[in-house]
Amino acid sequence: MDSRPFSVLVLLLLLPAAGAGGESPWSRAGRDPANTSLSPYVGPVDNTVRWRFEVGGYIYSSPVIARDGTILVTSGESVVALSPDNTLKWRKSFGGKVYLSPSLGQDGTIYIGSDDNKVYALNSDGSVKWIYSAGGMVSSCVVVGQGGRLYFGCADNQTYILSPNGNLERKLPIGGMYLGAAVDNDGTLYFGVLVGAADGLERGRLLYAVSPEGDLKWSIQLPAPLPPVLSRDGTLYVGSLEGALYAVGRDGSLRWGPLKLGEAMYSPPALAPDGTIYACYWDNASLSWLVAVTPTGEKRWVTGVGSFCRSTPVVDGQGTIYVGGDNLFAVGADGTVRWQVCTGTKWASPALAADGSVCAGSGGYLYVVGRATAGRAATTLYMVAGGVAVGLVLVVLLARRKGRQG
Repeated sequence: MDSRPFSVLVLLLLLPAAGAGGESPWSRAGRDPANTSLSPYVGPVDNTVRWRFEVGGYIYSSPVIARDGTILVTSGESVVALSPDNTLKWRKSFGGKVYLSPSLGQDGTIYIGSDDNKVYALNSDGSVKWIYSAGGMVSSCVVVGQGGRLYFGCADNQTYILSPNGNLERKLPIGGMYLGAAVDNDGTLYFGVLVGAADGLERGRLLYAVSPEGDLKWSIQLPAPLPPVLSRDGTLYVGSLEGALYAVGRDGSLRWGPLKLGEAMYSPPALAPDGTIYACYWDNASLSWLVAVTPTGEKRWVTGVGSFCRSTPVVDGQGTIYVGGDNLFAVGADGTVRWQVCTGTKWASPALAADGSVCAGSGGYLYVVGRATAGRAATTLYMVAGGVAVGLVLVVLLARRKGRQG
């Protein structure tokens, strides 16, 4: 009789989030439709700089990463496409500055707004698919919504809705969407706006909920709201340019806030797998801080990130936070700084690639930090609005024959 001891290996696999930009590991500013900046991948454990590439102009926003690993970053009047091995694939120049991140459609189309009053749709090889001329400078990233509809803000005090092929569907005279939006499972968009004359635009004081077709669902008065982050339970966490954090329900009700953090915030917060909110703020002593806040609005800890921070934090699947300030920081879930990368130039918002590397701009260079660890997925089961990550447990029985009896 054979002796066949069995060992049981339980594997928890994290499947790609449906509706969260296809297979792209980072399809837009904020990574996913819910704008969480939460990745299923595990980031680097050390500060090894794998490579850097000089893009030709200052980088102000996070890169995006296509499903084949191509890194796309805006700089000056161009978007630059880089392969994961540090080679230039292509560069496309426009008629104006492009400060904000590109966005990727499900089919790989690249959408970019420029201050030459145009939105550009590019194919994955950089060729132009179509161009839409708006009534003013584009004031937000192009948000890809339900069914591939496109939404963006404009300095003419309007938010535009385009079909996937670039035809105008509607203009909303509520102000121009500011920076971006969170998109819910049903296609509802949540965003703040810019209002005022073209030569003196101000941040609006309303957060809007708008249906996919552009019908107003509700609005709530908040001071200078940044693009919100949508949690798994439907709570919208909203930072304010005036330095406070708010929690708003899907129905437009205020759940808590203001939680006053400092003098100003310049970027949206991020969500951790356990629901913790991470945000960067600037205080009146010209210092910037990363703060951890509970879902009920209590501060957990604060960690310094230098003199000035415009970065949105990025959270990996095990809860480590990566944020750009004076340096690029990796911070543990307890607030302890694990490592830094210093270039002498401030860092923009990072993105996390599928191989576990952090991609971020500092000055005129795009840096890739961390050793390649392709396939390292987090062992975290989580769900976010706009996309569901499903944990699949596989039980693998490994038979090992110790001896053979005839």
